[in-house]
Formats: sequence, structure tokens, C-alpha cells
Amino acid sequence: MPGEHLTFEVVTGAGRAATVDLLVHPHDIEVWHDHHLAAAFDRDRLRDWLAHPDQPLERAEVVFDLDQTVDIHDRTAITDIHGRVAVTLPDVPTWPLSRSELDQLRRFI
Repeated sequence: MPGEHLTFEVVTGAGRAATVDLLVHPHDIEVWHDHHLAAAFDRDRLRDWLAHPDQPLERAEVVFDLDQTVDIHDRTAITDIHGRVAVTLPDVPTWPLSRSELDQLRRFI
């Protein structure tokens, strides 16, 4: 596999455990789910978005956004302090990334 590889666990809408794999390449980040390439993000664009997530970032079947289950007064502060970035895929409702998953993602890109 070229580049770095990051895997995190999610729960599908049906309640089953599943994995999301991120493959980090020199210029893009591929998001794989259920043995399917769900999206490819420009690496620089995703890095910039993670630093200042002001709007959802969507490509193909994947959306990165702030977890809307918390009361958001200052979106940047919530992300920096609590790491409330969430990912959404076709069969995965909004799933917040843990602080360690978010830290790993930021280090990889």
C-alpha cells in the first residue's frame, strides 16, 4: 500500500461495526469503506479544513463536519478543545472521531 494508512472503527446505521480506512498519498487522501473507494480528498485542502473547519467538507460519498450533537458557539474552539470532527458515509450516520483519531489524521496529513 503506498503512503500512510489510518483505520478507525465506526458503527453503521444497522448497528454493525465497520472500519473506515484512510490512505494518505503525496497529493490526496483516499477514504475507503466496506472495500469501496468512497472519496478522495485533496491533501492540502483537507489539512486546511482540519485547521479551520468552518463549513462541511464533502467529496463523493464522504462528509467531514463538526459534530452537530454538541452545542457549537465557536466552531474552531470546539474543534481545537474537544476534537468534535465527525465523518458521514452512506451507511454510517454522523460518527464523531475520537481525539486520538483526529490527532492521528492531523499528523498523517
